[in-house]
Amino acid sequence: WELTPFLDGAKLRQPAVFAAGEHDVVGKMIPGGYDLAGAFTPNLKKKVIIPGAGHWVQQERPKEINEVLIEFLKSL
Repeated sequence: WELTPFLDGAKLRQPAVFAAGEHDVVGKMIPGGYDLAGAFTPNLKKKVIIPGAGHWVQQERPKEINEVLIEFLKSL
């Protein structure tokens, strides 16, 4: 943030999907953090929490992540 103050309040405007593991420690560090996933992404199409997965969700649940990504890409 010190090097990019001009990005303060910037929004990610391209279509996006958010996927995280149910047991991801990062999600527990900020209570309600998953609810904020779309705050700076106005074109967030979907939020998915993968049951039983942790921080490395793409490695722990590759099948489920691929399904999420394929569904997202087909929606574009």
